Amino acid sequence: MIDFTEIIDTREASQHSDLFEKFARDYFQTLGFEIIEEPDRGADGGIDMKILEKRTGHFGVTEIYWLVSCKHYANSGKSITPSVEQ
Repeated sequence: MIDFTEIIDTREASQHSDLFEKFARDYFQTLGFEIIEEPDRGADGGIDMKILEKRTGHFGVTEIYWLVSCKHYANSGKSITPSVEQ
């Protein structure tokens, strides 16, 4: 079980502002995803990472690309609203 409140609130500009994105990157790598584009500081157009999932089946490998947006509001007790995500 992951307790996201243990991760520093990264919405404030600080040296830790990309900590949650790095956590998400490591988490996806642990699940077997390939990181195509790493999280980076600065404007990203709402896409924090691009990752690749490879699914192997009877007819070969299917590649699915995912665009990931990382938001960390666990410490606030609030949900991510559509306006925040936009």
